[in-house]
Amino acid sequence: MAVLRFYSSEALNGRALQRAAKLCPHLSVTTELCYNVELTGSESLSAEQKEVLLWLFRPLLQVEPLSEEPNLIEGSGERLVEIGPRLNFSTAWSTNAVSICQSAGLANVTRVELSRRFLIKPKNGQSVSELSADIKKLIECLHDSMTECVYQHPIMSFTVETKPQAVFEVAIEASDGASDYGNKFGEPVLAGFARSFGMRLANGERREWIKPIMFSGGLGSIEDAHVKKEEAEPGMEVVKIGGPVYRIGVGGGAASSVHVQGDNCSNRDLGAVQRGDAEMEQKMNRALRACLERSDGNPICSIHDQGAGGNGNVLKELSEPAGAVIYCNRFKKGDPTLSVLELWGAEYQESNALLLRPSDRSFLERVCQREKCPADFVGYITGDGKIVLVDDEAGEQPDRVRHPVDLQLEWVLGKMPQKEFKMETLAVTHPPLKLPAELTVRDALQRVLRLPAVASKRYLTNKVDRSVTGLVAQQQCVGPLHTPLADVAVVALSPFGLEGAATAVGEQPIKGLLCPAAGARMAVGEALTNLVFARVTALKDVKCSGNWMWAAKLPGEGACLWEACRAMCEVMGQLGVAIDGGKDSLSMAARVGKETVKAPGALVISAYAVCPDITATVTPDLDDPDGKGVLLWVPVSPGHQRLGGSALAQCYSQLGDRSPDLDQPGVLSACFNTTQRLIQDRLLSAGHDISDGGLISCLLEMAFAGNRGVDVELSSAGFGVMELLFSEELGLVLEVSQSDLETVQRRYSEAGVECRRIGRTCGFGPEALVRVQVDGQEVLNESLAGLRAVWEDTSFQLERHQANELCVKQEEEGLLKRTQPFFKLTFNPLETPDVHQFTAGPPRVAVVREEGSNGDREMSVSLFMAGFQVWDVTMQDLCSGSLSLEPFKAVVFVGGFSYADVLGSAKGWAATVAYNPKAKTAFDHFQQREDTLSLGVCNGCQLLALLGWVGQSEDGANPEVALTHNKSGRFESRFVSVGIQKSPSIWLRGMEGSALGVWVAHGEGLMQFRNSQVQNRIISSSLAPIRYLDDQGHPTEEYPLNPNGSPQGWETPSHDAPPRTLHPGLAVALGPEGPEAFTHPITLAEHVQERCCLVQQHRLTTVLKYLSNTFALAVTLMHHYCEWFVFEPAKE
Repeated sequence: MAVLRFYSSEALNGRALQRAAKLCPHLSVTTELCYNVELTGSESLSAEQKEVLLWLFRPLLQVEPLSEEPNLIEGSGERLVEIGPRLNFSTAWSTNAVSICQSAGLANVTRVELSRRFLIKPKNGQSVSELSADIKKLIECLHDSMTECVYQHPIMSFTVETKPQAVFEVAIEASDGASDYGNKFGEPVLAGFARSFGMRLANGERREWIKPIMFSGGLGSIEDAHVKKEEAEPGMEVVKIGGPVYRIGVGGGAASSVHVQGDNCSNRDLGAVQRGDAEMEQKMNRALRACLERSDGNPICSIHDQGAGGNGNVLKELSEPAGAVIYCNRFKKGDPTLSVLELWGAEYQESNALLLRPSDRSFLERVCQREKCPADFVGYITGDGKIVLVDDEAGEQPDRVRHPVDLQLEWVLGKMPQKEFKMETLAVTHPPLKLPAELTVRDALQRVLRLPAVASKRYLTNKVDRSVTGLVAQQQCVGPLHTPLADVAVVALSPFGLEGAATAVGEQPIKGLLCPAAGARMAVGEALTNLVFARVTALKDVKCSGNWMWAAKLPGEGACLWEACRAMCEVMGQLGVAIDGGKDSLSMAARVGKETVKAPGALVISAYAVCPDITATVTPDLDDPDGKGVLLWVPVSPGHQRLGGSALAQCYSQLGDRSPDLDQPGVLSACFNTTQRLIQDRLLSAGHDISDGGLISCLLEMAFAGNRGVDVELSSAGFGVMELLFSEELGLVLEVSQSDLETVQRRYSEAGVECRRIGRTCGFGPEALVRVQVDGQEVLNESLAGLRAVWEDTSFQLERHQANELCVKQEEEGLLKRTQPFFKLTFNPLETPDVHQFTAGPPRVAVVREEGSNGDREMSVSLFMAGFQVWDVTMQDLCSGSLSLEPFKAVVFVGGFSYADVLGSAKGWAATVAYNPKAKTAFDHFQQREDTLSLGVCNGCQLLALLGWVGQSEDGANPEVALTHNKSGRFESRFVSVGIQKSPSIWLRGMEGSALGVWVAHGEGLMQFRNSQVQNRIISSSLAPIRYLDDQGHPTEEYPLNPNGSPQGWETPSHDAPPRTLHPGLAVALGPEGPEAFTHPITLAEHVQERCCLVQQHRLTTVLKYLSNTFALAVTLMHHYCEWFVFEPAKE
């Protein structure tokens, strides 16, 4: 392809030149126009073609012809600037110009874009360099930065050098971003999916996600009293809470993210991209939570999060319909050079807007000061129905005050006229699926099990905190090897009861390529067949959020979106569930070269419901109850085995022509309700939904999760082997005990749902086998470990891009031989301490946190349940002198990411302690007392090492012990086994010889010492009492059983009490699923308990699958600590 250029002296109209002259009267501007013509299939035009083209371009009445050489040449003391459309998309003008050219016989003209050239020179003899700021201002005036840019050189090609990141890098870095944000905010990431797809369809369309799709989710709750907002009333304060205004998200979108020359350091790239600050989000969240938990009632009248449109949207909607006046100079700016337009439209993150009565202003200011969260009182409600922005940056000069925005809210937020869309349906014929005639089940699995949508997601779950808050009852990983296969996420609403909430995800975009309606129904069906494995109140109580990702503005796609939406609404009505919110992204197409690439239309259903009993959750890991586990298949669409849109079809670069569908919603309802009753009666030992990869993948995943073999016998019922095993029709696979088989099958039969016995569970560990027969003919006989290695292969390949390759290799090889973690209990744990033993009142403990800490509330509950009087203490309290540590017998430093780990883990926290006089005095006095104890958890442990409280360093200037980056080179979230050895630790009294399951979640846990003498002294003094164990119960350095690489399996050294890198705390929830006991914060505000919660003993109906009699271990540990203050005499 070649680009020809033709120049004309007509470039700007008189009005534009007048505006330029008024803005910069000391600059002279001469202009010309350039036609940039792209030719395809030839490098030049013939004389006849050129004559036609020049005639088309020449303005009316212009005598002189267009020139192929520029008329403006930059000379000494001059500046030549060329401005034109951004190159990553064709303008509408170009589309029409090309159409005219081709109608005139110029078939090789494929794109025409206009650019304008400006020769700028000073009038008064000044140099160009002296006037660079004025020239920049002039250039900004002369073009629309959203759709145009400055060409650094004449256009040689319309190809944009975007330099896209490699797919591996996108998969790793995108998930890194979500994981890092969740980790630092202190919110567990509990659900999600990952997909990659690219295919040219039969009609020639290229359907592809240019970048892999990743979706993550969590679950929150809110008290009913805080759901309804108050109406805006005159006099209410308009408050922006959260981070300051930055030039972020200004001019967002693809047009602003690509520089002409592919320069990825462009200021516009940086300004348009969204960036997150998890620590600021956490500080804002803490301030808002303090308002919600105020004993006198929530002072917030209304609140709205800032998103698209920035302040210009959120403040309008917040003040509707009353209206408000907003002042520019009351915003805290992260960049003083921000313009009013940028302040009003920037989509910077971590910022909310709220309404507050003037009488509550002082409370919010105190709370925000304590949490170090900015709060700007930017205006007030007027009651006149208008939104007015006052540009009062000129200060006291009334004549300089402007109103850049002065709108009646009804004009923009009132009753807008209904818009009418006219959409066309494009018929697409898909050829039937054709598989190789000699294809075997084993060969098919070699491909299907490696497909990203089917393969292991271990590379995603290992690096994100899944246990923080202590409320997590079910996260992504299940079974003895913590395999990422959970169908549903479950959280507790309180540590003192069994009520909770569950959420599950469903999405089937590839099937939607064949039939958008079927894809939508299957997404709803998948969400429900996932959610069914957590006990919920009722199917009618299930609510859903819908996330639409569709290139709806392209021909045919709007009609497909409408078809999918209609189908979703209809099937939800039939099932009795409802959709109550969601989001959309309709920019799902990209131009790649000359081709438009459309992403598959996707509907993601996130279903959620209340759980009356969070312990009643069924997971996919086979348990082989009583050694007689039976496998059952419950099909939701019996009589169908359609392969369209399946993982098998994708692996052979096809779609097929017939998609699975939810043909009988009534069967799904009956299946859901029956399964729920079976879960309530504890008749199911394992369960999993049939989805990507089909029935065979479902069976294998259950086997992988339980580390157990299966023996399966199927009847083809007239279908082919591949259809039977790889069709992705909705259904469930269950494991039950032989003794419960008749009851389970009878209940499904009575509900009108098929339930077929298809096999049994057999074998355990590395020697287990997977055997599958169809109509008596063996189609698969492989080792469980070998098939799991294939399924894990994609994940481990991605792991090598994000972690130490030696560690990855060690884990990959270790899975081939692992059985299950080693656990042992040598004591009887206490669920609840006897509070009557504290005749002088319970000892006080200060749970100390810094900005970025996130383990304080769960630690507070553990201490409270052990009998302590718990106080919430911030470093701001100590630094300001409003509180000292004198009243406290114990101090606990909690985990998290203080100051987002900038300069190193806990480095900023340690600096605050060391260099703030009031804080240093408080800590020095506490350490010198002989009647106190301390505990450091995770980030708090790192703090104690830096302060010299671990070891024998006197001042912390030269600490003997340091916690450094894990050997894997990344954050680790694991559930591991640790052994308790004999030591002088009060915390571990009576627990010697136990092997306990614990969560670890840290990025810097590798224990290192100043010299070998320090290490030897710690060993000889028995100050390293907690060791990581292997599956045989021996101390280990093997990854990931030892997730950080500490020598001899050390977790941490100890002083008078062992600091802990366990996170969060020891967590009362000790099992990999953690359903039996939980930690969660009691409500603490300022320094007084706003609400005291009595400990309700957990109704333990089952014991953990892999850890016998292990509940309330953390409470026992804390109780030993508490007893010390009662029965050990204080040293005077």
